[in-house]
Amino acid sequence: MARWASRKVTPAVDWRRAADPDDLKEYDAFGPWIDQVRSELAMPRIFQPWYPEFTDAEFLLKIPRDIDRSAARPGMDLYAAVLAVHKQGVCLLRNEDGHVTRQDAAWTQVVACGTYTNLLLARWSLLLSDGSAIHVRHNSVGTPTMAKVTQFVRARTVNGSEPLSQPALPPVPVPQDYFGSKLANLEWTFPAPVVPIHVEPRNRLCRDRRNRRRLSTGVMVVDTPRELVLVSCGEPVRPLFMPNYATNVVIVPYGGLTSFDVVPPADGRPHTFSSLVLRSGRQELVQPCLDHPWAAVTALAARGVPQGSPVEDAVGLR
Repeated sequence: MARWASRKVTPAVDWRRAADPDDLKEYDAFGPWIDQVRSELAMPRIFQPWYPEFTDAEFLLKIPRDIDRSAARPGMDLYAAVLAVHKQGVCLLRNEDGHVTRQDAAWTQVVACGTYTNLLLARWSLLLSDGSAIHVRHNSVGTPTMAKVTQFVRARTVNGSEPLSQPALPPVPVPQDYFGSKLANLEWTFPAPVVPIHVEPRNRLCRDRRNRRRLSTGVMVVDTPRELVLVSCGEPVRPLFMPNYATNVVIVPYGGLTSFDVVPPADGRPHTFSSLVLRSGRQELVQPCLDHPWAAVTALAARGVPQGSPVEDAVGLR
């Protein structure tokens, strides 16, 4: 007579019922979006000791970890960072393997604000006068939230002051593509006049640093009453048959610039890039350009920004 071996069946665990109610509430609200923290209970547990310091912040945002929803469970550290934006400046708290690190910056240190996206990947950045930067990496579904933070940052970094003079620069044609849509957005969010002063269409034949044939990704430089805006697609070139979905917008207040320069290609070969270099203290922003950005030079000179690389500016540039 045959015998059937008995198997011990492990009962399924109802992890939702076993979870702490507060952990379950945080888990149910978790997703790729960036959430505003409105109470101590809503603050991720690892960051709760800092909540009293930032209860009055204009923005107190928790940045989710880049993990699949299926891999998340109640009680896990679901948030990678908390960003506090307040009247005095910004503070970024990061969860580094269970240890919280802190990075602070006062408004007087902020010299530029940047937003980079590439499909679902995004990065919001503040560039500081000492050459360092604060980077918040997040899912691109949080970009509308970070756009509101950018508006708040801009109001603090320009201090409501108008430039001494604004040159009468003629606008240049803008292609009805990515650059056209970005220009429309700038016209809606910046005070007039918003003038595109240097535009390089995408997909021009060019050469990269290793002299390989490539296509350019384009650039647009926009002059506004108090800020210069650099609009690009991230890397200046792409392989001939590889698409590029990156976008990058860097907002630079004129009042914080200490010098600028236009650096020609090192080898002088045709179809290679020169560089528009903007300096703010020890911070250096480099924008590759296929054509000489004459109008940008005019706009910078009209704001009293000196051209050249003084020795005191060149030390420690990154």
